[in-house]
Amino acid sequence: MADLDLGARLAPVPRGPQVPRPRHRPIGQTVAVPPLGLVTLLFTDIEGSTRAWEAHSEQMKVALSRHDDILRAEIERADGFVFKTVGDAFCAAFQSARSALMAAVASQHALRAEPWPEETPIRVRMALHSGECEERDNDYFGPVVNRAARLEAIAHGGQVLLSGVTAALVGHQLPDDIVLRDLGEHRLKDLGRPERVFQVAGTGLADGFPPVKSLNNPRLQNNLPEQVSSFVGRDRELAEIRELVGGARLVTLAGPGGVGKTRLVLQAAAELVDGSGGGVWFVDLAPISDASLVATSVAKVLGLREEPGRPVVETLAEKLQDSRMLVVLDNCEHVIDVVAALAQTLLARCRLVCLLATSREPLGIPGEHVYRVPSLPVPAPGDDVPEVLMELESVRLFLDRARQQKPGFALDASNAGTIGHLCRRLDGIPFAIELAAARLRSLSVRDLDAHLDKRFRLLTGGSRTALPRQQTLQALIDWSYDLLSPAEQALLCRLSVFAGGFDFAGAEAVCSGGEVEEFEVVGLLDTLVDKSLVQADETGGTVRYRLLETIREYGASRLAARGEDELDRVRLAHREHYLALAEAAESHLRGVNEIEWVDRLDAELDNLRVALAECLADPDPTPGLRLGVALSEFWATRGYGIEGAEMLLAHLARPEAQDPTPLRGRALVAAADLVKDYVTDYAAAVSRAEEGLAIARAHGDDVLTVKALSLVAIIRNLQGDYAGCLRLVDEALPIARACADGRLAARLLNSQGCALDGLGQDGRAPIEESVELYRRAGDHRWVARTVINVGLTALNTGDLEAARRLFGEGIVLFRELGDQQGLATGAIHAGFVAALDGDAERAGRLFREGLDITRRTVARPLLGYAIPLLGYAAILGLALTSTLTGDAERAAMLHGVFTARFEQLGAVVETLESRLRDADHARLRDLMGDQAFDEAYRRGMSLPIADALALATTMP
Repeated sequence: MADLDLGARLAPVPRGPQVPRPRHRPIGQTVAVPPLGLVTLLFTDIEGSTRAWEAHSEQMKVALSRHDDILRAEIERADGFVFKTVGDAFCAAFQSARSALMAAVASQHALRAEPWPEETPIRVRMALHSGECEERDNDYFGPVVNRAARLEAIAHGGQVLLSGVTAALVGHQLPDDIVLRDLGEHRLKDLGRPERVFQVAGTGLADGFPPVKSLNNPRLQNNLPEQVSSFVGRDRELAEIRELVGGARLVTLAGPGGVGKTRLVLQAAAELVDGSGGGVWFVDLAPISDASLVATSVAKVLGLREEPGRPVVETLAEKLQDSRMLVVLDNCEHVIDVVAALAQTLLARCRLVCLLATSREPLGIPGEHVYRVPSLPVPAPGDDVPEVLMELESVRLFLDRARQQKPGFALDASNAGTIGHLCRRLDGIPFAIELAAARLRSLSVRDLDAHLDKRFRLLTGGSRTALPRQQTLQALIDWSYDLLSPAEQALLCRLSVFAGGFDFAGAEAVCSGGEVEEFEVVGLLDTLVDKSLVQADETGGTVRYRLLETIREYGASRLAARGEDELDRVRLAHREHYLALAEAAESHLRGVNEIEWVDRLDAELDNLRVALAECLADPDPTPGLRLGVALSEFWATRGYGIEGAEMLLAHLARPEAQDPTPLRGRALVAAADLVKDYVTDYAAAVSRAEEGLAIARAHGDDVLTVKALSLVAIIRNLQGDYAGCLRLVDEALPIARACADGRLAARLLNSQGCALDGLGQDGRAPIEESVELYRRAGDHRWVARTVINVGLTALNTGDLEAARRLFGEGIVLFRELGDQQGLATGAIHAGFVAALDGDAERAGRLFREGLDITRRTVARPLLGYAIPLLGYAAILGLALTSTLTGDAERAAMLHGVFTARFEQLGAVVETLESRLRDADHARLRDLMGDQAFDEAYRRGMSLPIADALALATTMP
């Protein structure tokens, strides 16, 4: 028996088209992609090319170029289409099976006739297979493609193989000098159903080949079980596992139940079967309940007899000490201690034995390389484009399994969004996806998605021949849960209160207590990660943890079953932890470390939302008001202003929150600020600010007094009451200067400068002082906002160069801060500079960018407005841009939209915008005539907001 060559085991697997690294595209302008439906695929590959490249790289460059020319010429001559090349492998498609066969035969004739250098003879193996494929972007996907690749892999250099279906298609069309030789049924390395294989023989073709390299070949010793379903995707994982096996003697595939460890390890093992050494042997440990039988099971698979009075482990170690083989130990978690001991013995005493294991946690012994098996990639929220979804393995698996229930089932525009949503909610877990697809026997895709909240009752019906724990999603997770210690079970249940992930500090604060001591959390959390029940993601040196949604729901149900006292205690601990985090962050949200703290809160946004919802259920309004006030700056910075306003107003409206406490005053002013910017209801904002001002004065709170006065001053400015704004600034500025926080004065000075500009006076000096005060305070966000205002002052005076520079500076700062409202402000004002420069293309892009940001940051308007005031400035800019591009009617309609919305908001147009608007009206009247302008203008004023936005954003 030959030795098992590790190098050979790491040679590239059949290069199917699932590993896209194309070197060439279509070979002739007249050659079209064969239509969907029945196509015949021709796959080719050079035998032994890896060794030839290593030994004779220069000669191989020349030989490969000639090889490519020959194959391309013959494929094109037969009306074939090369849809991919990978290394030296060709993948071509034909509308006719006979054409594909003739291309293969002609290619072999030409290759045999070529005078190859003696050191680099080119021998090409080929395979043809036919079926229905999915075509996308001049590429093919699906089981037929994978089957063709596996068929090509078992051929020898110079050999042409046909599948049974292709042989049937060409059998009555064979030339007189060609025959098909029946090689019988063979198991391919996809482990699917056996394939009837035929060899093309005839004049000018090589013959006398050894048996094909299928799993039936006695030289390829293995016991790998046949699989009834196709293997979908996982090309990256297979490549990584092969690489690990090449450098390590023990590789453990770890992952949660249902993630597909067994199917993946079987496919990896099949690809490592190469006919050398003692073969590849699969040992399924799942049925074993008695750990003492582990070694016995391994010995039985390997054909070794137990010796009386001698431990089986000793027999294994002795018999295998000079054997070179790969042993696969599947489903180790329930007998992991015994498996670990056995593996350690074999690694120490059997130097040529390699092990592949699967387990929900690593074996934890020296020399082990752990490969964490990920879930399949899932669609991003909102993905509903079929072409995009078909790139994802989770969707492809769902479609493959769905067709087993409903032949002809297809992904299209009507169901793409629902299928993507399903795969995402199932966390990309293959077992869950397969169970869900099985339900299509009786449910539509839409009904399946609608019932997925009951996933543990819905996702049943796995194979009747599988172990009970492998038949339902509930049983699968029960199995993992039952293997945990009581402390591990308690921690997993408590972790279910987190939403969207958590850090170690959160886990420690929320989950300790009772059977889990605080000092134990780190070790228990690490254990749950090892057992694949908790995911650990490291980015930028920081580790965050998360539960797959399926595990989180399971943990939540188990936590509820532990009793109301524990459930309430954990929820309260969660709320208090995130309240403490928000209040700790509050003082840092405008200063040197604001980006770090804003990012930290952003990472915890889902948990903060849960905490706020928990506060609403508390009879005491204090925690909710505290949390809302602490988060108000964060909400404004990251564009969650509508959400923040809604939440604060909900807490303020509670009957228990009506007492005029200082906390209510702070909450009122914070809510008013958000309502001003994101809801654009100035009356509501002033009402709340004035109530907050009364509370501040009653309690002698100078800081809150200044904040309230400053907020009303800003609103007066927006409403065009510049004199009223200045009176409020005069009242508040002395109080602000007496306070220790220079930012209070800075905000008033900024308003003062804007009001002076509105009155036609020079407001530059107070705005520049405002910028300096903000810089001293390290308040980067308000530095950026005030720099924008300095730019507006420059723009008002006609200094376009200074305005351009200042707007650019502000945009850079806003981008660093992640301030969405600021980015929109900067983009829109920079758009006005571009419009004044006559650059319609740049202006339109900037205005649309600003409008898009404002729309995205106002997802749930309180009072029916789809975008805030800032968005309508963008619509004015798009009207100016339409005039520049000659689209006068669109420009007039957008001016009507702008005017109607400003009147509805009760706002006034800023001086610069007013000048630009009036000048453009006059220009459009000259172009269109008064009647046509007025008609288009009135149509714009009456447009519903959705139609107005469509008009603005679909500009050519």
